[in-house]
Amino acid sequence: ATVCLHTFIPICADSVTVDMVIIMKKIRNEVQIMPYIAVSTSKMLSDAQKDALKASLGEKIRVIPGKTEAALMIDIADGHTMYLAGEKRELAFLDVRCFGSTEFANKKAFTEAVFEAVQQTTGLPEDGIYLTYSEFANWGTKGSMNKCFKTNHIKASAAGTATCGGRFFGRICKLFTDKRLTR
Repeated sequence: ATVCLHTFIPICADSVTVDMVIIMKKIRNEVQIMPYIAVSTSKMLSDAQKDALKASLGEKIRVIPGKTEAALMIDIADGHTMYLAGEKRELAFLDVRCFGSTEFANKKAFTEAVFEAVQQTTGLPEDGIYLTYSEFANWGTKGSMNKCFKTNHIKASAAGTATCGGRFFGRICKLFTDKRLTR
């Protein structure tokens, strides 16, 4: 059996069945797939508005598979002087950065949810909100650099061990090859 990983989750091979059953489950305390959202706005926001925006962004990030508020870093900078097309305007710009990649449909759904949250929190019109979404294959954390992979596979053998194919995130690959993965 082969499974393509789009987020960092371990697999377990059930060797009882002939074709292998791949069981997905999260690694706890192993890898944090941290998204980062920077919000710059010309509006002055109260602490309550910042907290509401933080909570809303934390909820909306779940639209992206593998992303949760538990690993989300948010930077809210308000009171900026912002210009668009040479005119001083009330605006917001969100810079979303994620380790790894996701499907366009997920990014679109996330963007639409975020626009609604920013509008509700700041009162800005839709045409005053802008967002970029960047995906990174390398991300430094906990004193080291991590490497993402693209469309790689893990193959589960009949013995229930997993072998890595392609370029892999080092600690995850090591986890698969060092241990026999069972339910």
